[in-house]
Amino acid sequence: MSIFSKFKAFFSGRKGLDKPSERKKFIALWTNELAAAPEVFTGLYNGLLDVSNGKLKRQATLFKEWSERVDNRLDSDAKASSVKYIVPMIGSSEPEKVSTLAGALLEAAAAAGIIYEQGSEVVINETNLDHYTPMSSDEALSAGDVVTVIKPAWYFSGRVIENGFADLK
Repeated sequence: MSIFSKFKAFFSGRKGLDKPSERKKFIALWTNELAAAPEVFTGLYNGLLDVSNGKLKRQATLFKEWSERVDNRLDSDAKASSVKYIVPMIGSSEPEKVSTLAGALLEAAAAAGIIYEQGSEVVINETNLDHYTPMSSDEALSAGDVVTVIKPAWYFSGRVIENGFADLK
């Protein structure tokens, strides 16, 4: 039995983030961690958004990567939280629990000041020119282009921490 299976079996009977007091503690811890080091999770924010919206079916890769980054870069409180809540979701086949976890992490990110560009269209300008990569074109985006957002760009303190993807309209 793998270590992930042991953790999953051990924690499967617990209410976890469905319990309001546990959710509140979880969000407070991750708000602090994400505010202190938002770049640690660059490349995973859009995955969390997809999981919370039920669009990403292979969440195991996302949560495994999240857990590995925690192990390598964050303190013991974050590691304990990862073992308790995130590691068991690596092999989870319970979409509601997976979505709840992703939603709680996104709530913590928002509370930490990590935001994503809202909307399905963006007008490219000098400020956001490097924030989006075209999905279906080899051409670079230019100021004045109107694009359809495929994956939003993510920001912290006014700077981009995760580029988005877009298609020219």
